[in-house]
Amino acid sequence: MNTQDKIRQNIRDIREDKNLTQADMAERLSMSVTGYAKLERGENNISIERLHRIAQILEVEVFDLMTSGSEGVLVFNNSHDNFSNSSNFSLALGNPALEAEIKHLNYIINAKNELLDAREREIDSLKQQITVLQKVITTLENNKESI
Repeated sequence: MNTQDKIRQNIRDIREDKNLTQADMAERLSMSVTGYAKLERGENNISIERLHRIAQILEVEVFDLMTSGSEGVLVFNNSHDNFSNSSNFSLALGNPALEAEIKHLNYIINAKNELLDAREREIDSLKQQITVLQKVITTLENNKESI
């Protein structure tokens, strides 16, 4: 069972343990019953905001909805950064997924480092241009004085 399916199963199990119907959940989430049912069946994606609201309704932590009961590591990253110019949501469960997430994050770090290096080179070039322009100004001022 993949991670998203496990989350949906956890939501369903906890909802049923609390004797809540899909109609109850839909009402509390301001959704149609059909829309909520599609969330539990995996026909619609669950946003992190909605997952948080579901956890509140079920009176559990978001982490409780994400745990799979199997060994592994859970990595949760919900960030907005200037590099990708988008919101990112990553969830890694278990060692293979964790390794893939680490590779992805290393790629982002390397790309950001390349951008920083390019900016440093540009700054150095601009400093050199300033030095040359200052010399030109000094030379022009000296020539003006001698005229």
